[in-house]
Amino acid sequence: MILKLAGKDLIVMGAGIAGILAAIAAPRRGLDVLLVERNGSVGDLSTAGLCSPFIRFWLGNESFVSGIFKEVLYGLHRRGGLLRGSFNLEILKMIYLEKLKKAGVV
Repeated sequence: MILKLAGKDLIVMGAGIAGILAAIAAPRRGLDVLLVERNGSVGDLSTAGLCSPFIRFWLGNESFVSGIFKEVLYGLHRRGGLLRGSFNLEILKMIYLEKLKKAGVV
């Protein structure tokens, strides 16, 4: 049995990378999610602090990137948001917000 708070199955506190990925993954498993962020922007250190989450995630030809993180990374690549040694933080925010909206996260 799921205890509902604020009419939601899950409340995610913080829209950093972990919170965003959890908030996107949960509706894919049938949960209704509320995402709460105190700073008014998604991404936390990856966008406001420019700390790249896109460090080397491969060894030779083997990729260690999968799941939603891979979707975000490929979205950045498709939109030209991956830069040599960096990324475009505004494109990353747009991708995060689009994925949250598509997942039905409030």
